[in-house]
Amino acid sequence: MRFFVVIFLLLISCAGLSAAEGSLYLIPTPKKTDRLKGYFNFAKPYAIHISNADSFIVNQLQEAIEKKFNKYPAKAVGAHKINLLQVDSFNYVRFIKSEKIKSPFALGNEGYLLLIKPKGITIIANQSAGVFYGVQTLLQLINANAKNGSVPCLIIYDKPDMAMRGWQDDISRGPIPTMDFLKEEIRRMASYKLNTFTLYTEHVFKLKKH
Repeated sequence: MRFFVVIFLLLISCAGLSAAEGSLYLIPTPKKTDRLKGYFNFAKPYAIHISNADSFIVNQLQEAIEKKFNKYPAKAVGAHKINLLQVDSFNYVRFIKSEKIKSPFALGNEGYLLLIKPKGITIIANQSAGVFYGVQTLLQLINANAKNGSVPCLIIYDKPDMAMRGWQDDISRGPIPTMDFLKEEIRRMASYKLNTFTLYTEHVFKLKKH
């Protein structure tokens, strides 16, 4: 089954590359991307601000920035902000109006809006899942699209088409994965915004009963 998982990843990778807007390498391709002028440069001090966001994704983002740019969060006055915001519909509309974003976009439970400007980055969503997926897109921008320590300014509007997006790992026809491998498998697939995982098993575990 892992062979088919690899083939699946290759297929969505090719689809993401060919369909990427403005030569952005993102998997899966977002619903809509508007390019803006300028770049956000990670050479300058930055600080991550969260509102109802999980500390896991904060650590995930910090580790990626440290690995890619060798930069750490700063408390300096004037540091560029990376905002991870989980808000209700009213405050989402307020944000849209304050940023003068003309394209209306209904977030739903798992959607997000990613705004990158020269002096700040904002990921805003109605639910924690949306913030998580927005961070995964930002990580792809950092790891696959950054040039000279910068990522392009843009607005990404995105949400999934299906509520359940998953895969199955057949562990009855090959090596049985370790727990560490399963955790890495789940993290990797979640980074591509999949949210369901099942194991296919037959006789690979010896049980005291049944």
